[in-house]
Amino acid sequence: MGGFDPKLFEKLTAEPGQDQRRHPRIAKSGRVAIYVSYQRQPLMVLLRDISAGGIGFSYMQPMELGTTFTLEVPTDGATKTLRYKVVRCIARERHQFDIGAQLLRVKRNGASN
Repeated sequence: MGGFDPKLFEKLTAEPGQDQRRHPRIAKSGRVAIYVSYQRQPLMVLLRDISAGGIGFSYMQPMELGTTFTLEVPTDGATKTLRYKVVRCIARERHQFDIGAQLLRVKRNGASN
C-alpha cells in the first residue's frame, strides 16, 4: 500500500474506540482501499491523517454520516481489519470531500503465509 505504514497503524490502533480528538493525529498521505458494504469494489481514497481513534481522508463523492466501512492493514504475519463510522463529511471543492471517521473496532485475522 503506497504511503501506508502498517507498524504505525499497529501503534496507533492499540486502544480503539475512543473519540478521535483525544488522540494526536499524524499526517499521512497515500492512496488506500476502503470496503463499504454497499459497494462491489473497494473505494480508493486519499489518506490525510490517522490517530488511535479515527482516520481522515479525501474522496471524490460525499459519504453519508453513519456509513461504516473497513480498512485492512497487514501486520506481522496477520491482517487487522479496522471498522470505522463516518462522522464528518465536508465539501472542499468540486468533486472533493474531506471525510472523518471514528474507529469502532479492530479485529485481528489469522496468520497469513
